[in-house]
Amino acid sequence: MYVLTNEQMQKVDEETIDRVCPGIELMERAGRNVAEFIIHKYGSESRKAVIFVGPGNNGGDGLVIARVLCGAGWACSVHLLKPSDKFTPDSRKNYQLFTKVLKENDSAREFDANRPDWPQRVAQDTADADVIVDSIFGTGISGAPRGKALEMIELINGLPQPVVSVDIPSGVNGSTGEAAGEAVVADY
Repeated sequence: MYVLTNEQMQKVDEETIDRVCPGIELMERAGRNVAEFIIHKYGSESRKAVIFVGPGNNGGDGLVIARVLCGAGWACSVHLLKPSDKFTPDSRKNYQLFTKVLKENDSAREFDANRPDWPQRVAQDTADADVIVDSIFGTGISGAPRGKALEMIELINGLPQPVVSVDIPSGVNGSTGEAAGEAVVADY
């Protein structure tokens, strides 16, 4: 098996986007595959996923996961690290698609992690969750998480539910496997 560094993976992504498939389609495929894994692992009956979403493409994957799980009958809530105007272009497109789900589905919720009452709201929201999804950072992270991102990672690590990380646990350097600071401890 070959293991790629962050830089090599970014190059593969760029070449795939240029030659094979638009980035938004890669995001859709990644998110759908993770959602299908979650459904397979935890069941298709009514469940609840809490998804922590960063502003990059990893967060866009998380928004696809939320959309797909809601479509499969799950309750989903997303906790946004940043406002949607700070998202990458493809992630912003997936946020717009998720806002349609919010309007049509009572079991879909959105939380702004920068609200002063977020710590209380996230504690209430995660209490009845079946699975936690980490889509805060992917392979592009450099340095130790800080601020609200650090707070999210520490919160995830303190929860009793199983954690599924998209691509790689947030805070882990994909090239070295090391963490410069706090990192998500993922089950999958």
